[in-house]
Amino acid sequence: MKKIVITFCLAFALLLANGYSYAASDRTMQAKINSKRIVAGTRFNLELLNDTNTAKDDAGSSFDAALTDDIKVDDIVMLPIGTVVRGMISNVQPPRRLSRGAVLYIDFDHVVSPEGKQLPISAALADIKNITVDGGVIGGGNYGYAFKQNAKQSGDIIMTCTDWGIDVGKDKLGGYLQYITTPIAFFGGAIGGGAYLIGESFVDLFRKGEDVVLPKGTDFSILLLKDLDVPVIY
Repeated sequence: MKKIVITFCLAFALLLANGYSYAASDRTMQAKINSKRIVAGTRFNLELLNDTNTAKDDAGSSFDAALTDDIKVDDIVMLPIGTVVRGMISNVQPPRRLSRGAVLYIDFDHVVSPEGKQLPISAALADIKNITVDGGVIGGGNYGYAFKQNAKQSGDIIMTCTDWGIDVGKDKLGGYLQYITTPIAFFGGAIGGGAYLIGESFVDLFRKGEDVVLPKGTDFSILLLKDLDVPVIY
C-alpha cells in the first residue's frame, strides 16, 4: 500500500512539472513571436520565375514569382526582395476564331515568409500587359487589332513603292522622270497594299488568335485583397 501511494505521488509531481514546463514554454513563445499586418490594397511588385504559356499550361499548373521590392510595415521589412509568391492557373480560354486571343486566369496561393512559413494570400493582378476587365491576361489582340495591323502593313507597302518610284526617277532626265515613276509606283503600291489588306482581313475572320506567353522574368504587380499577417520574431 505504501509503494502505491509513493508511486502515485511521484506520477502526480511529474505531471505538475510537465504542465508548468509547457505553460512556461508557451509564455516564452508568446513573448518572442508576434505578427504585423500588411493591409489590403498593398501592391506587390513581382518577377515571374518560370515561363507560362497557354499553349502548354493548363488549369492547375503552378507558377512562382519573386518580390522585386521590400514590403515594409512601420519601416520594418516584413517581406524582403526575393520573397517567393506561389500561385496556380485557375482557367485557360484557348485562342478562338476572329483572331481572338487566348485568355489566362491565375490565382495566388501563398507567400513564403522569411521563416519559411507558407502564408495564405488573397490577391489580384493589378499591372500586367494585356489585362482584361475581369482580371485575365489576353493573348495578341482580336479582329479589330488584326485589322489595324493589316492596315498598317498595307500603308507600309504603299510607302515603300512610292519611295522606290522617287529613287528610280530622281537621277534620270534631270530628275523629271520621278514625276512619272512616282505616281506609277504609288498606284502599284495602292493596288498591292489594298489586296494585302482585303486578303489578310478575310483570312483573319477564320484565323485563331495568339496564345498568352509570359516568359520568365516578366514584371507585373498584384494588389492584396485581404490583410496579410506576417510573423515577427523579437
